[in-house]
Amino acid sequence: MKTRISIVLALVLSLSATGAANAQWVDETVASEGQQGEYSSIVLDSSDTPHAAWYDATNTRLMYGKRHIDGWDITIIDEGSKGRYAHIALNPTTDLPGIAYYDSADDNANFAWFDGTDWHTEVVDDTSDDQGQWIDLAFSNDGVPYVSYHFDEGDILSELGLMVCSRGVDAWSCTEVDDRTQGLGVFALGTHTAITFNGYNQPQIAYHDEADTSLKFAWNPGSSWQTDTVSDLLDLCGTYNGIAVDAGNNVYISTYDESTFGDNCAAVFKKIAGSWSKDQVECTSSSSTGRYSDIAVDDDGVLHMVYYAGGQLRYADDSNGSWAIYALDTDPSYWSNIALDSAGNPHVVYYNYTDMDIKYTRKLGPPEVASVDPASGVNTGPTDTITVTGARFTSDGEVSLYNSETGDEIQGSDVDVASQTTLTCVFDLTGQWPGLWDVRVSNTAGTGVLEDGFQVTTPAPEPTAVDPSVGQNDNPNFTVTIDGDYFADPMTATLVGPGRAQIAAISVTLNSMNQAEAVFNLKNKSVGTYDLKLEHEFGDNTLEDAFDIECGQPAANFNANPVTGAAPLGVNFFDQSIVYTDCGPNEHRWTFGDGESSSEAAPQHVYEDPGVYTVSLQINTDGGSSMETKTDFIAVTAGADDDADDDLDDDADDDDWIPDDDADDDLVIGDDDTVEEEADGGDDDDDDGGCCG
Repeated sequence: MKTRISIVLALVLSLSATGAANAQWVDETVASEGQQGEYSSIVLDSSDTPHAAWYDATNTRLMYGKRHIDGWDITIIDEGSKGRYAHIALNPTTDLPGIAYYDSADDNANFAWFDGTDWHTEVVDDTSDDQGQWIDLAFSNDGVPYVSYHFDEGDILSELGLMVCSRGVDAWSCTEVDDRTQGLGVFALGTHTAITFNGYNQPQIAYHDEADTSLKFAWNPGSSWQTDTVSDLLDLCGTYNGIAVDAGNNVYISTYDESTFGDNCAAVFKKIAGSWSKDQVECTSSSSTGRYSDIAVDDDGVLHMVYYAGGQLRYADDSNGSWAIYALDTDPSYWSNIALDSAGNPHVVYYNYTDMDIKYTRKLGPPEVASVDPASGVNTGPTDTITVTGARFTSDGEVSLYNSETGDEIQGSDVDVASQTTLTCVFDLTGQWPGLWDVRVSNTAGTGVLEDGFQVTTPAPEPTAVDPSVGQNDNPNFTVTIDGDYFADPMTATLVGPGRAQIAAISVTLNSMNQAEAVFNLKNKSVGTYDLKLEHEFGDNTLEDAFDIECGQPAANFNANPVTGAAPLGVNFFDQSIVYTDCGPNEHRWTFGDGESSSEAAPQHVYEDPGVYTVSLQINTDGGSSMETKTDFIAVTAGADDDADDDLDDDADDDDWIPDDDADDDLVIGDDDTVEEEADGGDDDDDDGGCCG
């Protein structure tokens, strides 16, 4: 049977909501053939799968349903006027359900349990005329089933009251917890029972005493049963009870309260730190407000309650410190029962009187994604079947991978939602970016995300071409475009050359999975042919002979010492040209400006005559030629003996004059120039003597 799903637009009667802000109530029909759903109850197993039990009034039989992702599997458990007061519970040691119910044909309390393959039924108690009305079921923490119910021995002066039975290995053992002797006009005791266990593995029971219309409470601390009257004399309550215990072993009982001056209330009695108090959740003049109540408490201590009021099914919670109330179904709805999933979201079954159907509604929050298996796939094609586990998956939900860096999304195909906790799918990863992707699962309430939950892998990079494929070793920032396949970020690029010298790229930028740009510092690197190696986290590959480094253009430059002085001036020249590794220079061409030249690398040259000289150097390398010219670079002044020589010799250009052996020949009469003035190359302007004066 397929499920009919619709969004319930809850009538908000107060201010706050439970659960995620975008949680929604989702409603579906469990069974609708005939009159289905009286005495409905629900429990969730460890995977949050709902199990329900109810009475089929048309066929007078006990029914069971287990929800799968597309609907409910329904089983007939027992027939022949059997199934009233049905209540389902889960054995915590086996994670399998059991059902307590009333056999109205034989007036017996009955029990059914599932062993994983088959259902079994048995009689709990048939020792008196009427055993089992208002029966309820709970399992102890160690998996022992307990039932509480009303018994009535039927005869005047016989007993009636509250019975509790537990199952041993082979048989049930029963105890009369609270009783009274019948007589004319004696009211019932032990009806409307609700049973649970606290954290100490002690049974706790709420029930009704019709004699004073009071709510009563029974518990067994380990040695014997104790009873207590919860309501006071002004409270007219104790019917349609539900019971829950929180992590601190505080007790909460939901009930129908008729005590408010003509109004009727859905109420909660709380036993906190040993003292009872009462919350009136909703009070109206309607004679039925608060009937068919049930209650549950989540791990945060939030109370969740369902009940009938004003011809509607109501839900209330106290998540914001006060009760917020919602209408879950605007049709008259009875026998409501509530259970909470692992996230604290409520699940409710109830009988819709208008349709005579058993309905199921739940507060659906966004999915939770817990794991993915396998958690990686190669971007060369579709994956194998991927299994995603989590919570609150729905049959109409979607699953996808999302790359938060690129914004790309891959929708899952062949999606099979096996349960609300498991789905399988396939992702087509062809050409997708390698790296970590989020896993997203959606339902009508929103989207759950497992961040970086899936890794798209890729084969080792395969470089196919480099452009340009030649670079010069004068470039510190040489950019090349690399084509290929299966690139991934981050990726490194390395030139591996002669002698296995390596040049690592300064940076690598991916344009796509087929193209990248790499920047290399080629300055002063050895010339030759290099392989290109690409590497990322998924592997590496090499393109052989991919790139050539050639000689860069030289830059001629030089210096000299000294650059000034008197003739004859000897000057040492130094080559300071920029010439790159393995490139030369192969030839020097010096021109000194006086008509002389040299091909030496570091020549020495003597300037014989005063003057200012322009010098140039041309170098020839494997990378080309370069010339540097320095204008008026060398300044040569006249030597110390130049003036005297000019006075005694008609050859004024004889800078190489050598004095005679006769020392007297050096003396020129009337020449009053100082040594310093001679060194400067001329007579003092005030010289008024000498033979030339």
